[in-house]
Amino acid sequence: MRYHSVVAKETDKGFSVYLTFHLKIRSDYLHKSNYTPYQKKLFARIVELKDGGMNFVEIAQFLISEGWYSPRGKVLKQNHVWSIYKKGSIRNERYAVRHPSTLLDFKLNFHKNKE
Repeated sequence: MRYHSVVAKETDKGFSVYLTFHLKIRSDYLHKSNYTPYQKKLFARIVELKDGGMNFVEIAQFLISEGWYSPRGKVLKQNHVWSIYKKGSIRNERYAVRHPSTLLDFKLNFHKNKE
């Protein structure tokens, strides 16, 4: 994306000064999250248990005992837990990337003010 901007300043000498430039930015934060609050909580719980040393079979069994279901209302199995963990991790990695902004084409223009 490229943005063009102008900054103007009137001086007491009868001139206006204009600074023009292009700002190039890129962001992955412009996408709306498709995760429901339930999916976010489920993913966070799976990450917590995985970081605690459990494998996906153990996590599935533990979540079932706590009353959790898949986002579609099915009984959680190890493949559901693995898929939720994998896709959520990929999503978090994508959002963790920072893209540098770039300023380009600086120009100063001076214009005499009309009296």
